[in-house]
Amino acid sequence: MQNKPSIGHIVHYAHPTTGIRCAAIVTGINEDGTLMLTAFPPPFIQGAVLALVSVPASQIANEPAKGCWNWPTRT
Repeated sequence: MQNKPSIGHIVHYAHPTTGIRCAAIVTGINEDGTLMLTAFPPPFIQGAVLALVSVPASQIANEPAKGCWNWPTRT
């Protein structure tokens, strides 16, 4: 069964320039299926919390693509 994102879910977001993944909270879902996220990058990346308005899903599950979200890997 494929998970469907909803407001409040935790996802991973890959920073658009570095590709480093960080935690993000889904704050909205757009009509085109992209997500609105609040992302929390690690302290060594310049900038604070990111408010993102149109983030697509990674095309390959659990493999981060820069500027995209994916589900955290289950361990």
